[in-house]
Amino acid sequence: MFKKIRFTTKLFVGIITVLVMVLLASSIVSIYNARKGLEETGTASLRALSLTIKQTLTMQNDLTQDKLKTDLAVMENVMSQYGIPRLVKNNQVRETIVNQVTKARETVSFPVLQFGKSVVNNNFEIVDAVRDMVGGTATIFEVLPGKLLRVSTNVKKLDGTRATGTYIPSDSPVYQTVMAGRTFYGKAYVVNAWYLTAYKPLRDEEGNIVSVVYVGRKILTDALVDFLREASRELRAGIYAYNSKGDILVDVTNQFTGKNIFPGPGGKLFENTKNGVIRYQAQDNGVMKIASLGYFQPWDWHIGVELTEQQLARGIDRKLAINGFIILIAGIGVSVIVLWLFIKTMTRPLQELAEQAEAVRQGNFDVTFTYEANDAIGTLGKAFLEMVDNFKNVLLEMATGIKRLSDSSADLNKISGEINSNTAEIATTVDNVASSADSMSQAINIVASAMEQTTANVNTISTASDELSSTINEIAENAEKAKNVVDNAVNNAARTTEKVNALGDAANEINKVTEVITEIADQTNLLALNATIEAARAGEAGKGFGVVANEIKELAQQTATATDEIKEKVESIQNVTGGTIQEIKDISEIISNINDIVTTIAGAVTEQSVTTQEISRSISEVAAGVGEATESVHQTSVDASQVASDMETVNLLAGKMTTSGKEVQESSKILLDLADRLNKMVARYDGLVKS
Repeated sequence: MFKKIRFTTKLFVGIITVLVMVLLASSIVSIYNARKGLEETGTASLRALSLTIKQTLTMQNDLTQDKLKTDLAVMENVMSQYGIPRLVKNNQVRETIVNQVTKARETVSFPVLQFGKSVVNNNFEIVDAVRDMVGGTATIFEVLPGKLLRVSTNVKKLDGTRATGTYIPSDSPVYQTVMAGRTFYGKAYVVNAWYLTAYKPLRDEEGNIVSVVYVGRKILTDALVDFLREASRELRAGIYAYNSKGDILVDVTNQFTGKNIFPGPGGKLFENTKNGVIRYQAQDNGVMKIASLGYFQPWDWHIGVELTEQQLARGIDRKLAINGFIILIAGIGVSVIVLWLFIKTMTRPLQELAEQAEAVRQGNFDVTFTYEANDAIGTLGKAFLEMVDNFKNVLLEMATGIKRLSDSSADLNKISGEINSNTAEIATTVDNVASSADSMSQAINIVASAMEQTTANVNTISTASDELSSTINEIAENAEKAKNVVDNAVNNAARTTEKVNALGDAANEINKVTEVITEIADQTNLLALNATIEAARAGEAGKGFGVVANEIKELAQQTATATDEIKEKVESIQNVTGGTIQEIKDISEIISNINDIVTTIAGAVTEQSVTTQEISRSISEVAAGVGEATESVHQTSVDASQVASDMETVNLLAGKMTTSGKEVQESSKILLDLADRLNKMVARYDGLVKS
């Protein structure tokens, strides 16, 4: 089906297809690049927001640290109004205390802590005064062995009660720092939340660390949560923070706060990435998410800001796809018009060349084609004109060869007819020779009988001399008849030899004609091959010439095959003719021998007639002569039988010659038919041939 489509249609559809593919690929690449740009822009926005949050945390951390120093100074100022801390060992208190980390409980007795004369245990005057002045939280610790026990605090537990009776264990960095006599500044877990804190050890009059004061502010303040939620709302991004253990400390959606992020989707990426952008697939809906991670070391916060790919594109990719489709359709429309005009202009010379080729196909070889550009079309036009000229010459030579083939076929047909006629005459002559041989054999048999009778008469010569004379006369007559028969046989054999020689000459003439036909067939085959080559060079325009050339080539091959068969038949005739000539020569020799014998017999009989008077005297010689004559007659009878047998062989050979002659005539008819078909083919271009 595709092969039947016009070339211009194929070219037009092919170029449009390529153009559509190019435009489509260009649109896809543009959309991809635009989406990639959007993604990079979105990723940059995520990084920027993550950096902004990190900078905000840094600023808040610095401000809080400075505020804590101020708060601590305020608290020290308030405590100084009460006096130096001291432990009243003779005033013991027994309470159940709780480890703030492990929640382990134990009941212990410990002395009361006083600032000056004021008891601190469960006295919240100082801590509340500090809170009222600076905000935040404040605590006074009593130092117990391996513990920092809260005895006065405004830090509250989850149930809303004050967190007195809880303690910081000795393995805490806070405990280890303050017990070394230094002030601790930093993040610390206070009862149930993380705070930015300042812990300062207090000494009694003896220089022993008996108390620790604390001021702190929650890391995750309401203002910070509001800031994160506002940033999340503006960018429509998820914002969260987790520590190095994977515990999610804050999530603006409150869906994952308190959970661990590492076992979830992309957990390894979250665990191994401190700063950077990661991609992971959500476990619940399989949506791809892009997260920008940043690590804030002072708080051990891993800040995550993430969006889905769809959120990152913000629907712009759909707009890009629509715009790309509109541009694609418009580009195709414009391209179709431009291509139609371009192809029409470009294929005009090809259309003209096709029209010239059609004219050549119809037999008009007076064609012209003008194309000035030196490109493939110009080369094709030049090759086409050269092909037409070459094909014209090939057809002229082919017409000449076909004329010679037709004439030679007619001559061959005529010669084969003469062969059949001569073969019939040879058969008649052979029949005459055979008949003469039979007559001669009968005559010789009569002579033989007479000779036998003569032999009997010799035995009774003395009593039958008159009968001997009569018998001798009869023998003389029969010998004369035999001589006449032999003469006829000799003449017939001579004529047969002449006919057979003429048949051999005719066979030689046929052989020459077959050689001429073979030469013509070879030349025709060569011309057909040249025509095939020229047609192949012409491509589609020379396809019709190629078909004609192939048919001519096949006919030339059939002509060569028929000529070979004729040659074989002629060689068979030549072989048969040679054998016939040899047989006739043998017959002629035999007849000559018979003629000599008959002549001898006639002479002997004549002598016997003349010398009858001497019979008595030479009876023994007569008996011997009669014996020799009898033996010669028997030999003549055998030779005559051989002549008859040889004539039968000659008759069979003449029959074969007749059959071969008919086959030659049939082959010549085939050649005439082939020549007629070739003439009809060339007649398609009769105007060219006549010109």
